[in-house]
Amino acid sequence: MKPFARINLSFAALGRGILVSSLVLLTLVGWWLLFHGEDYCWWWPDIDTQFASGFDRAGWERINVGMSERDVVSLIGEPYFKESQSEGQTWYYSKDGALGHFGDKAWFSYEVLFTDKCVVGKRKQIYCD
Repeated sequence: MKPFARINLSFAALGRGILVSSLVLLTLVGWWLLFHGEDYCWWWPDIDTQFASGFDRAGWERINVGMSERDVVSLIGEPYFKESQSEGQTWYYSKDGALGHFGDKAWFSYEVLFTDKCVVGKRKQIYCD
């Protein structure tokens, strides 16, 4: 084999090694960005949000003040849980933890507020550190 052929093969192997190393590094950085800290994930905002069964964003948008509890359930199903306060009741349709032990990102809370079994408001909040 000629000396220049060996040099070309060495550069080809070096190039493949750099390419593989770069891909591994980019993958690790991507995973770190995705799962590090409870930051807002701009390309998948609700990545760590668990939604109640039957929850639908289109239905959420159609909820209006004055609707009954039955109307809300027909639009977006039963909530994860209900919390009573002195002025009424709040129904929670989402919670933290969709990523489980794989990470912790910001999450959205979808809440419907009731007084005397009628909707008095709804609230969408983002929780992040």
